[in-house]
Amino acid sequence: MHNILKQSQGQSPPVALSVPDRAWHTMTPNEVESHFGTDSSTGLDEATVLQRLAQFGPNRLAAARQQSIWQVFLKEIREPLILLLLGTGILYSVWGNFEDALVIFSVILLLVGAEVFNEYRAKKAVAGLSTLYEPTAVVRRHGQDVEVPAEDLVPGDLILLEAGQRVPADACLLESYSLAADEASLTGESMPVEKDAHQLLPDKTALAERSNMLYAGTMITRGRGTAIVVATGMHTELGQVVGIVRE
Repeated sequence: MHNILKQSQGQSPPVALSVPDRAWHTMTPNEVESHFGTDSSTGLDEATVLQRLAQFGPNRLAAARQQSIWQVFLKEIREPLILLLLGTGILYSVWGNFEDALVIFSVILLLVGAEVFNEYRAKKAVAGLSTLYEPTAVVRRHGQDVEVPAEDLVPGDLILLEAGQRVPADACLLESYSLAADEASLTGESMPVEKDAHQLLPDKTALAERSNMLYAGTMITRGRGTAIVVATGMHTELGQVVGIVRE
């Protein structure tokens, strides 16, 4: 880290990168490179990587807030509808029919139990999706191909992929050689999808049909390719799925 900071001394700090929600599949490889300021022969320099890592954060899924079943139970029982039913049940048990009160309390337990179960299922689903992230990635920086922790990837990084590897971040292909990817974890497509870096696709092309794109968590089944990272962490398609599951 000390050497990296020394290298960046005397240089003007990199300009903050704007990465809007763009239709990357409609752009040529040269246009994507130009947007991120990436040279395909050298990749990014360390000063730019540090600046973008500070701007976008590490390439990992945000950790879920840990809650015990008792905490979830207390949260759910404080919901307005549950409190209304609870109050009604108490009134019935004091001034009304005890059997009716028992029915109301049973309904409360069923509702709260269902919510606790759903919370548990959501946590298991998020944990399962988190395992789809590759721990390391081969990236081109300063003209050298090096293996780095996947969480250190930033938008504009040049990643090198081959059969048997998981894609570490959403990326737009620059080069592809007989490349195919298993995207079942994201799109549900059972067969590997053929990829072609030179495809230009319409704006409304469905996610499963974007043959010039690679997505975090999917698996390269054949061939090899070079791609430029366009989204990391919770900004990836996988990250958005995790966000929906948590909601």
